[in-house]
Amino acid sequence: MIKKMCLFGIIFLLLASAVFAADLSEYPDMFMKGNRLNLLIVVGKGAAAEDVVGAIDIAASLMQASQQDEFESIARLDEEVLDVIYDYNVILVGGPCANTAAAKIMDYPANCNEGFEFGKAIIRLYDHGEHFALLVAGRTALDTRRATNVLSDYSNPNYAFEGTELVVEGVGSTLTGINVKQS
Repeated sequence: MIKKMCLFGIIFLLLASAVFAADLSEYPDMFMKGNRLNLLIVVGKGAAAEDVVGAIDIAASLMQASQQDEFESIARLDEEVLDVIYDYNVILVGGPCANTAAAKIMDYPANCNEGFEFGKAIIRLYDHGEHFALLVAGRTALDTRRATNVLSDYSNPNYAFEGTELVVEGVGSTLTGINVKQS
C-alpha cells in the first residue's frame, strides 16, 4: 500500500512538473516581478556590435512591456556575472564562442560552434528552478542579430513563442526574410 502511494506521488510530481514547466509563451512575464523587470541582459566582453545592438533592442522592448518610467541598468558583461549566473534571470546574447556566460549555461561545449549552423539562430529557454536563462545566439553575429530582432518583436503573430526553443532562419546578409519555427 505504501509503495503504491509513493509510486502515485512520484507520478503526480512528474506530471505536475511537465504541466508547470516554463515555456516561451510566458515571455516576457517570466522576467517581470509585478511591473518591474527582474533580469539581467548579458553580452560577451568582446561582443560584436550586432550583439550589443540586439541587447539594447531587447532591453527597450522589455522596458516598454514593463511600462517602467525610469531606466534600470540591466545590462552586464559576461565576466561580471559568470560566478552568479544561476542566481538571476538572464537573457544571454551571443553563443558560447562570444559569451562565456552562455558557454557556462550550455555546460561549456568542447566546440563552441557545436549545434549552430550558418543562417540559423536559436532562442532557447533554460529553467533553473527559481530563475530562467534565455539564450539568443547564432553561428554568426548576423544570425544572432536576427534572433534578437525576433525576441524584441515577441508579440508579432508570425512568431509562435511556444515550447523551450525556437529556430530563427534568415537568408543573405539582411535582417529581413526571417522565418521562425519551433525546434
